[in-house]
Amino acid sequence: MENALPVKFWGLDPLYWANVKLFIRDVLKLKNYPGFKGVYAITNHPIVHVLVVGYIVMVGKREKLTSYLVDDGTGRISCCVWHDQNRETDLVEATFGDLVTVMGKISTFREERQITVSTFYIETDPNAETFHWLDVMKLREIYEKPFQLTENSKIATKPWLTSELEIEIDRLEELLKKSVAEHLEATDAATFSLDSLFHVGKVMDIMGQLTSKYKECLIENKIGTKQPSTSRSELKQYMKHTLRKLEKDGIVYCKPIVDFNYREYDFLSIKKDVSPKIIHTIREICRTQGESSCGIALSKIVASFKSLERYKNVPRARVMLGLEHLINNGDIYETSRDHYRIA
Repeated sequence: MENALPVKFWGLDPLYWANVKLFIRDVLKLKNYPGFKGVYAITNHPIVHVLVVGYIVMVGKREKLTSYLVDDGTGRISCCVWHDQNRETDLVEATFGDLVTVMGKISTFREERQITVSTFYIETDPNAETFHWLDVMKLREIYEKPFQLTENSKIATKPWLTSELEIEIDRLEELLKKSVAEHLEATDAATFSLDSLFHVGKVMDIMGQLTSKYKECLIENKIGTKQPSTSRSELKQYMKHTLRKLEKDGIVYCKPIVDFNYREYDFLSIKKDVSPKIIHTIREICRTQGESSCGIALSKIVASFKSLERYKNVPRARVMLGLEHLINNGDIYETSRDHYRIA
């Protein structure tokens, strides 16, 4: 995908937070945002929640949920309302032929696209579907226009960057951090040493550019008058600085130091580390605090997960990636928005 937004900038795009008005046909055709499950793309807009309007053509009631098959003339999609959630949706008793508005999170179950409902109501105005169609066609102009991330947006949170050289150093530091994270993701290394990263070609290429800029900065600030050579110990310090950033981002964990000359790190893999620990966390919450009828709240899962020393720096967004992985594997399911149960 061209112009894909880095995750840290998704919140700048209003469509990320909105229930995006779409035809059902459009929802069914959405593709995953590159590298992420549970997040979808319209041009480069990250989409999670949608709003559709259509007629109920089938109702399936089960013990834990009611599934409504909704048809808007462009396609059909299953809309799942989980029971015992003490929400407005529990009071709605829609039947075959009702015109409904559905808002919720796009999800996949057994390879089929569906909507996990957060808001659901019966329309009394027969023109509601027509108005929805007009809205969608008008909004296409916005959806099809890529979200442009300006340089001011990128450095808005870093006002201390005053010169082009400082901005370039910051860019290369972020690129080095991203490159190390991508290498760890690709190799899925459980444990690694700092020295092992010096054998990764792409990482060392960026490191070379970065050290060159550091030297320019020293000369510019009259700390040095010539290009000094870079020692192995200096390179290690630069790499330690990068790994400290990744540790703060909850991507790696620095293991307790046994030998000051040799440090080991753990890669907190979504599949092999974060997700299994989330399952354990949910079970512990159920055992110690009990489980409500609507499942365990995301806020409680995140708080309990981050209370562990190893995972204290893991951000909410990375916990969400772990939850999405577990949902796609069928290990847990979302009972309502931001509430989960073990399958």
